[in-house]
Amino acid sequence: MTFRIFLSLIFLIFFQEILSQEYVKLLDQNRTWKILYWICGYGPCDSQNLYYSIQKDTIINDTLYQELNGHFLREDIIQQMVYKRNGEHEGILYDFKLLKSDTVDWLGQSWNSLIVDSIYQISIENKSRKCIAFREHAGFNEIWIEGIGSNYGILFPGFYLSLIDAGYELLCVFDGNNPIYGGCNPLNIPPNTNLDSNLDVFFISSLEALSIKGMKCSEFVLQIFGINGSVIDVYRLSSEGSELLVNLREYEEGIYIYRIISQEQTDQGRFLITK
Repeated sequence: MTFRIFLSLIFLIFFQEILSQEYVKLLDQNRTWKILYWICGYGPCDSQNLYYSIQKDTIINDTLYQELNGHFLREDIIQQMVYKRNGEHEGILYDFKLLKSDTVDWLGQSWNSLIVDSIYQISIENKSRKCIAFREHAGFNEIWIEGIGSNYGILFPGFYLSLIDAGYELLCVFDGNNPIYGGCNPLNIPPNTNLDSNLDVFFISSLEALSIKGMKCSEFVLQIFGINGSVIDVYRLSSEGSELLVNLREYEEGIYIYRIISQEQTDQGRFLITK
């Protein structure tokens, strides 16, 4: 290897590292997307709020994916692309390297493409994010934002190319418990809450119960919030033994926030219920 080739390789690695540092990752484990789903059909229109977050990592055919509400995605931060697995194949969900006038065959739908209209920057959490705006299509104006996804929801860019009388709208994106994009309110949790805790809290789907381990205090309060900050339940509990199970069988599917308060420790986090 000549010295010139060696320097070229070093520069390429350095340049890719710079790109990966500037690019804002979309598939963040701490992120939650709140999406409005609407459907009209032949009857009165109806709608509901959906919540999406990454549950776990999954390896399929030696490839690492992140599972998001039953969908399998992976992200290449060097290429600035997000892929979605469909059965035995995968397609491009997002490509943040697009330029003005580029054409996008979203997940292979080449019969009805998206065309980039403009590229610009916005600031989110004091960081500049790349925005890709597409030409209006059938009354829909789509925008992709680094670290946020489509203004129609992380899983649904270009849904209107094939879906009729139903659709999606991104309401807000949470980083942890705090909204970083959109019009949702944060959870009503006081700032600077002490999180010095060794608690192990998780939802056991087979028992439909919240498991709490590691309590230092025999009596404590468990608060459960909806993702929009509304108080769902408040429990005053006594810890007996190494594990406490809180029955949540009556809870609907969705993402919930818990906060545990006692004289000796405070802990907060979130859990997902699927049925």
